[in-house]
Amino acid sequence: MLVKFQAANLAQCARRAEDRLALMRLLPPPSKPLTTLPVQSTLDKAICPECHRLRPNANSMHPPTGHNTRAALRTLRPLAGYLRSAGHDTALLFAESGIDPTSLFDSSATVPYPQLLDVWRRAEERCGDPNVGLRALERLDISMLERVPHETEWVVLQVFAVSASLGEALTRFARYFPVTFYGSEIVVERAGNLVYVRHRVVGMPSIPRSFSEFILGLIARIIHELTTRPVKPREIRFAHAAPASLVEGNRILPIPPTYAANENAIVLDAMDLSVAMSCPNAALLTSLERHAEERLASLPPLESFVDQIRALIAAELEDGNPNASHIADALQISVRTLSRKLSELGTSHKALLDDVRASLARRYLLDERRAVNETARLLGFSEVSAFHRAFRRWYGRSPTDFRREASSAE
Repeated sequence: MLVKFQAANLAQCARRAEDRLALMRLLPPPSKPLTTLPVQSTLDKAICPECHRLRPNANSMHPPTGHNTRAALRTLRPLAGYLRSAGHDTALLFAESGIDPTSLFDSSATVPYPQLLDVWRRAEERCGDPNVGLRALERLDISMLERVPHETEWVVLQVFAVSASLGEALTRFARYFPVTFYGSEIVVERAGNLVYVRHRVVGMPSIPRSFSEFILGLIARIIHELTTRPVKPREIRFAHAAPASLVEGNRILPIPPTYAANENAIVLDAMDLSVAMSCPNAALLTSLERHAEERLASLPPLESFVDQIRALIAAELEDGNPNASHIADALQISVRTLSRKLSELGTSHKALLDDVRASLARRYLLDERRAVNETARLLGFSEVSAFHRAFRRWYGRSPTDFRREASSAE
């Protein structure tokens, strides 16, 4: 009886929410600042403070930070609108993901990133359609961004729309993207005559194809539709595999996309950065940037790039895959980009690997139940002798002497 009551109650809630969802618009009234969760150090979370072991879930290429990141819940409204128009039980799908469907009308509501991505995955499965993200994107009236006179949870898109040039728009878009999607990042990089606009979810190298296509497709459409001269990207790259049919992607996006590209990115001609936006509005831009800066300042910092690398190295040491190419693959960047970023921060993959090993070695050896041979294996040394040499270089004594001195000091 309890199960039947809960099912009936959920269905009733879903029907009420469906009635309200029928009133949805893409851009609602002004929103309140996002509420966020504090972010712990990635390496601290990967190591148990009691036994100094890697936590059970740390042997994953996903830095734990991804579970503390959040996004504005109402950014799911375009997806909800499409699902409802296609005849799907939208409210029930959201409820199955642990989201109160009526929260889509709460301007201050946020959702953890794993939950956000779970909704997109469930939508793909429920529809049996790999093009869910593109179909939700197709329903959006991009020109509406130029007509809304106040800030919304889509402030990052509004700032883009009212900038003076495409180059300025992309710079602001990358800066303010965390305001709406705290846990994603947009990186704009110039290499010669090309500009790369990359999208990545922090700590989650694999994300639903529908979400990737919605976000990158949205950027591509804004670039193409809100500039005085329609700008077509040179490439739209998706990390996931191509669908069975390419028809919808070729029809909805400004250009046919490339699949299995090992990254989610848009490639532009650098000369297009000077193209003017169609509706620049300096007064509104000032107001929007003030609002966005306040929201940005209220967010706790995500883990640093170095923290991410340290956590990935720690998680992979025992399996023997802490090499630079493996870490770069997990972050969906090239080894060259990884090296360059670390060099700019005054370090290197080799230095971080050495530092993580030294730190973990000390922690592991403080546990007298763990043999020196086991410690060497956990740190990824193929030979115990190599571990002994490294430990002497780090601490000026052998592992056995270190353990003896630590024990006598207690």
